[in-house]
This record gives sequence, C-alpha cells and structure tokens, in this order.
Amino acid sequence: MKKWLNATDLSKKINGMVICEVGFGGAHCLNHLNKCTELVFGIEVINLNIKHAIFNGFPKKNLYLFDDLPQTFPRKIDLWLFQDSFEHITEPNEFLKWLENNSSERSKILLVAPQADSLSQKIMQKFWIHKTPDHFFHWSYKGICSLFSQFGFTPIRKFFPLKYINIPMILAHISIIFGLKLPAILCEKTIPNISFPFNLGEMGILFEKVQNSHYDKKNEFQA
Repeated sequence: MKKWLNATDLSKKINGMVICEVGFGGAHCLNHLNKCTELVFGIEVINLNIKHAIFNGFPKKNLYLFDDLPQTFPRKIDLWLFQDSFEHITEPNEFLKWLENNSSERSKILLVAPQADSLSQKIMQKFWIHKTPDHFFHWSYKGICSLFSQFGFTPIRKFFPLKYINIPMILAHISIIFGLKLPAILCEKTIPNISFPFNLGEMGILFEKVQNSHYDKKNEFQA
C-alpha cells in the first residue's frame, strides 16, 4: 500500500485526510494509516477480522461490519481504499450509492482489482487465478470507469500494481480454483516464506470526484 500511495502522490496528501479502507483483512494497512492521518475507518465483511483489528489496538468505534453500515457515516470520507476487495461486494451499485453519499467534496478512491480484459484472463480463461467463488464481478478498465462515473467519480491515475506474494498464497489460490484439498505437507509452516513482486491481471486506478477531474494518459505507470 505504501508504494501505491507514493506512486499516486497520495502519501504527501494523506495527513489530515479522513480515510476508510473497505475490506481491510489483517488490518496491517489500517494500523499504518492510523499513525499518518487524522482519522481512519475500516469496513469488513468478516467479523473475525474486526476482532483481530481491535486486538491489535485499532479503535473499535471506527470499525464497521459491512452488513451493519449506518446510512450516514460519522465523518465524510476523503479517501476510500479498495485493495483487492471491490470484487467481493455482491451489490456494487448499491454500495457505491452509499459511498457517494458519504464522500467529502474532495474525495478520492484508490482501487486495486482484477482486470477482466487483461492478457492473463484471455490466456487462462476459466483457470484465471482471480476466478474464485468469492469474486462476484470482474471489470475491464473501461467498465469500472463507467461504473464509477455513475456515482460522480472519474479516473485521474492508472498504474500497474505490483504486490508481494509467496508460495503458500499461490497454493491457496490453486486449491480454491480447482477445489482441491492440499496435503498437510504443503501447509504454510512447511514452505519457506519467500516473497516476490507479482502482478497477474490486476489494475490500479485513482479516482476523484468529477468536479476536480483532469485525466491525462501521461499518468499511466507501473507501481
């Protein structure tokens, strides 16, 4: 996440922002952001992840279960973060309508998500690594931009998001895609936890509210 914030120039601007991460998982990014800016919220569909975040010291009052969101958030959000989480939302239109109503005038969205028309998707097709049961939708770049435009957001940056993965993560994805139960010897504790940069069919986009839009193709780069 730090690299993506740097690449989109957000790292220089987050001080004083009200930020919300949707689908925060292990809450590592939440804790980092909580040290860098005014106020951070987290939304999560898995209650165990919320408990884990609280256990690690994140304020309970700033965490929300996805199915129990209030109609109006305590504060308007300046930056929404979706790091491989947007494709897990079952009703994206309904959620984006809620998001629009809870966004500040200068609001931005940082999105990293699988790209439906990527080269890897065209080659791998039904065996595409992102084609898992808990991914309800996949969009092309044009498709996701069209969707977000309906709710007042337009792209200002596009980047190629590299992330660090390891062998246990790869094996876990393979087991989900093929419905396999991996032998115990292949569990995380028996495999060296060596990480390496990787991107297979993912896109990164920074959106902002339409009144401030100025997209330029020169703002497309690798991050």
